[in-house]
Amino acid sequence: MPDPSAAPGRSPAAVFGELAEVVGGLRAALRRAHALIGERYRDAPGRYEAVFAPVPHCFDVPMQERAFGWLARELVSRPPSTAR
Repeated sequence: MPDPSAAPGRSPAAVFGELAEVVGGLRAALRRAHALIGERYRDAPGRYEAVFAPVPHCFDVPMQERAFGWLARELVSRPPSTAR
């Protein structure tokens, strides 16, 4: 990631523009990963769920409740399956 303090003579706008490109690339990579994983689980509806939140990287209480609720439903309510 660009470090504004390590860019003497460069404008903050230029540095933050680079940062926006990095973040945009990460978002695109996450969406590609989601598509690949979703394809792998296409025959198992409900076994995979992705959530893209419009917030910076965090794992706040509402996100934790959603994630742990999903895990509880998926891990407790379904019998173990054999690996493919």
